[in-house]
Amino acid sequence: MSLKARFIGAIGTVTGSCTLLHYSLTDSYYLVDCGMYQGSVEAEERNRRSFDFDPKRIAAVLLTHAHADHYGLIPKLIQSGFSGKVICTRATAEFVKIGLQDRGAGNEDLWPDEALKKLDSMFECPDDKDNFKFGHSYALGQDIFYSFLRTAHIVGSVAIEIRVNTNTRDNVTTTFSGDLGTTVNASVSGGLQKKRQNPNPSSNVIVCESTNGLLERPADAGGFNSRIEAMRAAIAQAFTDSVNPVIIMPTFSLQRTQDLLFDLDYVFRHGGLPDTCVAPISILVSSGLAQRHSNAMLRAFQQRNHKGERMWLNTDSPLFANLDDEQIEDRLRRILTPGGSGSLFSWHGRQWHICTGHHGTHDSGPKIILAGPGMCMGGTSLELLARHASSTDASIIFAGYVPASSPAFRIRACARGEEQLTSSTKPITLGTTQINPSDICARIYDLGAFYSGHADSSSLAEFILRKDTSRDGPPLTVVLNHGDRRAREALSTRLKNMAQSGQPNLKPLQAVYMPERTDQWLDLVSGEWIENQSHSSDKIDAILKAAELDPELRRKLDEIGL
Repeated sequence: MSLKARFIGAIGTVTGSCTLLHYSLTDSYYLVDCGMYQGSVEAEERNRRSFDFDPKRIAAVLLTHAHADHYGLIPKLIQSGFSGKVICTRATAEFVKIGLQDRGAGNEDLWPDEALKKLDSMFECPDDKDNFKFGHSYALGQDIFYSFLRTAHIVGSVAIEIRVNTNTRDNVTTTFSGDLGTTVNASVSGGLQKKRQNPNPSSNVIVCESTNGLLERPADAGGFNSRIEAMRAAIAQAFTDSVNPVIIMPTFSLQRTQDLLFDLDYVFRHGGLPDTCVAPISILVSSGLAQRHSNAMLRAFQQRNHKGERMWLNTDSPLFANLDDEQIEDRLRRILTPGGSGSLFSWHGRQWHICTGHHGTHDSGPKIILAGPGMCMGGTSLELLARHASSTDASIIFAGYVPASSPAFRIRACARGEEQLTSSTKPITLGTTQINPSDICARIYDLGAFYSGHADSSSLAEFILRKDTSRDGPPLTVVLNHGDRRAREALSTRLKNMAQSGQPNLKPLQAVYMPERTDQWLDLVSGEWIENQSHSSDKIDAILKAAELDPELRRKLDEIGL
């Protein structure tokens, strides 16, 4: 009996996650994620290639979380014949449905309506069951099981563990990390999400992302107090420098928008505004997609486990200090679902108003506008940057990833001192508007390190190697994907150095692999690479077809019995 894996996507890149599994006992195929490629010039072409496996043979897709680079090709998979199950958490299923209904995403041809209608009935969510437990095994097939572990990347995100029983006594467990978040101590990080969980101590193989394998965050960036202080300082400066400030926050609609709303609410409740600020403040969520995600997030935060505890919400956060369960529920509802007229909050004479709608409908008074897309590649966020970057009343707070290909990348570089502000510098193109860097008068803040949703190098290594039990596990095989070459190599070196350091409480490391080819299989039971036999068969078929047109080749093949 064997379980083997082919790494189809996210090889040498951070998008397009897709791993094909083959289980020999029942001759069954499964996918872990089925994501789109994003952010590169060749992404569109790669997304339109035919699958190099038969979608009709896939029994189930096990989905780690609701980002399009992990789920975005599932509709195409359905359109190509897939009719199995999509196994994920309920929160992930709801977020995926919302994301696929975003007709402004530019992927309509990859997300046909008929496929979306079928997908809704294909979700299987084990956490819908009253007895659901993280780490508990659920049957996937004969002698093959899966379990979920929280990863704190976004609400609903999980690592997926696959266990096969190799005989009556032994089993082999493979952990697929999905994307890992930063929350390893929920009270210290103080965010909305409960802390991530570690792999099963008996895992034989860990397939781990390496997005930030080369990056180390500042030591204080993961703490609640430092994050809130950075936000407080930016807000206070904006209100000190302007009587009628406008604060622009480009933000992602899922998780980042909601994190920012709760942090802003906390800042205002704890003296984050100067005494001169007396006018009510509008916090405007200028994204219908973000509001739909907030509605679904509220439902996720209301989910409870078999003990009656909230399944996803970090109730240990200072955000909810001194609040009972009923008060927490009220705070969640008012911030995440403010209603048509919004929610008005008041604290020691200060008032702020959380509302939704188009940014142009709230032109009077001080305001904070949360707008997407977070990467500033177009849409409302880019329009707002073009409108306000040259205003002395404006502040721009970047609280997330901005790719180098984004027009806003150079604006953020101004905050870091990386952009030379002279009149001769090449203009920055923001949609249909061009602005010289020397004309940027808005205050610019880069809080990306405080709000990163990806674990850094040391945190990735801790997830993989740290042993949080005295029980010894098997030698560990590690596969690094979902990262570029430099990130994977840096993390590989770090893991090997840690394993050789003699530190206590580390798992024994057998091998670290960095897949480079999509036509090889890794036997997850033996830990050895094997050639793709179907790939060899394809070559033979091609030779036989060529022989139909070449009598001499046909004669030679007859001589060897083909």
